[in-house]
Formats: sequence, C-alpha cells, structure tokens
Amino acid sequence: MTSNRIVDLHLLACLDALLQEKQVTRAAEKMNMSQPGMSNALARLRQKLQDPLLVRTSQGMVPTERALQLQTSVRAALRHVDAALESQATFDPAKARNTFKIAMSDYVSMLFMPSIMNALVREAPGVHVEIGPSDALRLRERFEEDGFNLCIGYYADMPEGLHVSDIFTDSVSCIARAGHPMVRGKISLDDYASLPHILMVGGTHTTTLESRTEEALRRAGGRARNVVLWMPNLVTIPLLVAGSDLIATVPTEIAMRSEARLGLQVLPAPFAAPELRLSMVWHELTHHDAAHRWLRQKFRDVAGGLTPAARASAKSRKSAR
Repeated sequence: MTSNRIVDLHLLACLDALLQEKQVTRAAEKMNMSQPGMSNALARLRQKLQDPLLVRTSQGMVPTERALQLQTSVRAALRHVDAALESQATFDPAKARNTFKIAMSDYVSMLFMPSIMNALVREAPGVHVEIGPSDALRLRERFEEDGFNLCIGYYADMPEGLHVSDIFTDSVSCIARAGHPMVRGKISLDDYASLPHILMVGGTHTTTLESRTEEALRRAGGRARNVVLWMPNLVTIPLLVAGSDLIATVPTEIAMRSEARLGLQVLPAPFAAPELRLSMVWHELTHHDAAHRWLRQKFRDVAGGLTPAARASAKSRKSAR
C-alpha cells in the first residue's frame, strides 16, 4: 500500500496546479517553476500515486478518475495548511482566544497590567493573561519548564540564547513618611545609613534593586544600611513606610506614585543612584509568533508612557498648578 506521507507539500501544490490548469506549461507558470520542473513533478506524482493523473486526449489533458477523486481533498488540505501558516504570520486580536503566561513582580504588575488589561478588553476580549512570580535565577527554566511566554523584570544577569528588550529605565529614591522626626525634605548619608530600613528580598536571593543599591553604597564609602525588616513584596513597602519611622530605597517610579497618595517624602538618594533597566525577556519558541509579537508591542507602548521625561514633565505640571 502506498504511504500517505510519500508526497511532500510541494508536490501536492504541483498536483493542485496541474489539475486546475490541465496543462503542464500553465501549471508551471502558476507555480513559478520551469516547464521541465513541472514535468518532473508530474512524473514523480505518477510514480508515487501509481496513476497517470493527466491523460492526453484530442481535447487536451484530462484528469483520470483517481485525479478527480484527489482534487477536492488536495485543495482542502492546501487550504488548511495555508490557514495554519497564516495564523502564525498574522494575528487578529478581535478574534483571538490566546492565553498568555507572564512572569513579573507585583511592582511590574502595578506598572503595566492596568493599561495592558484595558487594551486587551478593548481590542482582544477573548485573550486571557496568567501572571506568575518572577524568578531571576531561573529565567530559562521559566520558559522551557514552567511554560511562561514572557518575563519582565530587573535582571542583573541574562542567560545566553534568550531575546531581551529593555523597555524602561529608572533610578532609585529614598522614601520616608511626611512627618518623620529625622527626615525633613533631604537626607544625609550618615542618617541614611543609621535610620532603620525596609529591604526587599526575592525569595532566597537578593533582588537586582537591592544589589545595585548595595554596590552604590560601597562606592560611596563602604556604608551599610541598618536593615530591620525584610519584605518579599515591593508594592507593600511604601505602605509600611507611610505608617512608621522606617525608610526604604525603592524605584523612583513607585516612589512618585506613592508620594501624594500615602503622604510620603520622596528624597534623592544620598549617593550616586544606580540605574535600573526593566527588561522584557522571551524565548526563541515565541520570537516569531504574531500573537506574542503583538503582546510585546503592547508592553512597549505602555512603557513609553513611563519614561522619566514624561514623569518629570507631569511633576512640573503639578507644581505649576
């Protein structure tokens, strides 16, 4: 019995063209092939399918019964393949039913997900998002073992072979409650080092935020912070600062967002503040997929509204009122 896998996709396309045109030369033109190339394809099809397929008569080439039986199925198969390939090349958000799995911290979720979800509700109501915790030490495993499509965070080291796009750059600021007895609009390096701090930890490892801050402190004279509280969630730190005499060092973006709402002082760090690069990371598995390209662009669009220049402009407008 002839195997149904001995005819490759190109030969099926040649067969479809031959059965439509019923003429080798026209079929070759339709397929952008040479006439000898199409003749060779017909010979291979005849051998593999054990049927002449097209027979020369006084009225031209006529399909055999076997060819006529195959024609509808071949056309349907080619349409199915075309549709499958097209679905990878294009993405219609309005008709999509994708579920995206994204790893990010609570802070990154706060920055991006309200705008991202508003866009999805408007443009892609059938799309769903599942958020999982970020893990800077297992980036590759997040994709290859845990099934994540995208990771967004501050990453100090990046495994080879992953795609990376820096989408936002921030610095750090010190925060203290408005009525703090020792902090009144500015903070010295001595006070910064001696006052009780809240520090963010990422599971079993130091976060990029804290490691960059520690490096900056060492360059400023080897000072160490007086850490009295370790927290796994960055978003809760401004809340704790607002209700205590503890201080903290956080990304400037979250400091600015918390300033008026929680009654905080946002202070320049008393040392050369480190730069924080927020990166979007993805695997080769989804690099060319149209749906994932669309999603990554949505994050870039939201990040464009988080630029430090835009934030400074907004603060200037607020001060002018």
